[in-house]
Amino acid sequence: MLKKIILILLLIVNNNCSYKPVLATKNYDFQIVDINFQGEEYINKEIEKKLLQNSNGDKEYKLNLFSRKEIKAISSNTKGDPTKYSLKVMMEYEIIYDGSIILRNEIERQAIYNNVDDKFKLSQKEENILENISSELSNEILMSIVNLNNDN
Repeated sequence: MLKKIILILLLIVNNNCSYKPVLATKNYDFQIVDINFQGEEYINKEIEKKLLQNSNGDKEYKLNLFSRKEIKAISSNTKGDPTKYSLKVMMEYEIIYDGSIILRNEIERQAIYNNVDDKFKLSQKEENILENISSELSNEILMSIVNLNNDN
């Protein structure tokens, strides 16, 4: 009975909070006018979509992005078939303002996941992981620009 009362109280308190994700709803006072990509097309398109939806302002930034992904089998069973994979995404980016590079940075994210016998499900799992990692990378790039913008 006590657990039910605590649960109800937590739901009421949590429901009254005005939680808003910072990066999801914020429009920043800068805009990204040009993004040059090299590397993995899927990752680049996901990052571009996220970056362009949040930009509208007076300061104009350009970005150069280079992405790579690496998929490796990190463990296998007694037959030699892979049981776990590692998917690593590396991103190098440059932020350009008024024709000069003001920040050059590298980001790396990695996810480990189990193998699935169905190759379609495995490719869907990899695509979901890439989408999540791409979202993390775009958030980090956005935060870099926000920090640069606040410094000026």
